[in-house]
Amino acid sequence: MRNIIFNYLLFVFLGSAFTVNALEVDEKLTIRLLNASTTKKTLLINRGLEDGLVKGDHAKLFDETGVFARGVIVKVSPTRSVWSLYQLIRPDAIEKSSIANLKISTPVKVTKDKTKMLSPDNKPESSLIPLSPEAYDDPNTQLTEEEQKDLASLEDANIVQPMEGVLTNKDYEWYSLFQFDGMTSSSDLAENGTATGTNSTLNIRFGIEKYFSSMDNWLKNWSIDLFGTYSSKEVSVLEGSQSIISNLAFGGSISFHHISPANSFGRLIGFGNFSFGLGRSEDAFTIQTIGNTSTTQLYEGSMNFISLGYGMKYYTFSGIGFRAIAEFYRRGETYDVDTVSQAPFSRTVQGPRFQVGLSYRW
Repeated sequence: MRNIIFNYLLFVFLGSAFTVNALEVDEKLTIRLLNASTTKKTLLINRGLEDGLVKGDHAKLFDETGVFARGVIVKVSPTRSVWSLYQLIRPDAIEKSSIANLKISTPVKVTKDKTKMLSPDNKPESSLIPLSPEAYDDPNTQLTEEEQKDLASLEDANIVQPMEGVLTNKDYEWYSLFQFDGMTSSSDLAENGTATGTNSTLNIRFGIEKYFSSMDNWLKNWSIDLFGTYSSKEVSVLEGSQSIISNLAFGGSISFHHISPANSFGRLIGFGNFSFGLGRSEDAFTIQTIGNTSTTQLYEGSMNFISLGYGMKYYTFSGIGFRAIAEFYRRGETYDVDTVSQAPFSRTVQGPRFQVGLSYRW
């Protein structure tokens, strides 16, 4: 039953992530030109379904000097869209990684004269698709006063910080994960007095993660990391006896990213993760009798663990990030105990857990 509820909530969450309203005519977006064909008739930008764009949308593309092209969306994904440009006013403005604006417009009027040919001239009759004369935008008069004010904020395109996009040259990340609850207990033992204790859980993980988002192959969706982790669990029973289990370990993990590219900012990034590690384990058990006599038994040994989880990451333009992960965790512990048989004692701890943390990417 628990798995059915989890799958349903995950489906609702992912479904809502992609449910957006289409943009209205005259709405604007700040965009980054990710790539262009050699003819500059096909363009890839960093906006898609999540931003309200849909296949068939028409728009003007403009920068601080004015409109440089008009186009229509021919292919769209949650975070990307491919545009077919049917009017090139300033082809030299189309450069990879440059920042511009787009303004949703009504579809252009198509002329009935099917004999018009394509040419690079900036004239209505020479558009990349046949247009009627009134579809032409004069480069000197095509921007309204309001549009010119909007462009004033783009005077220095290098310092524009869009709400969404892709982090470049930031393939390393320091991250942390935490799970904590700290409670105390108090027992009333009637005529035998009282007993107090601690019931708490602490899991801390710090790591360095390496991404491959700059590579143009399957590795761009993957990352690897090395980390150190410390965990401690304290449990107090009725008469005051206290058990403290602590583990210190080092390990590594591998992650696969989807929904959004691994180097996205301003968007949720889903990731699956597999972790493993080795370390030392310590189990201290203090027996507290009702007569207030206590004895402590300490066991020391080795441990290993594996975990499989799924989580979400989110980054800002500055590289500061937040992450959360739900995982199934399994830990095995082995203790050398002084017994007649000299055989080691072992224990297995396993189950689901949820952790959250902060990160910084550089």
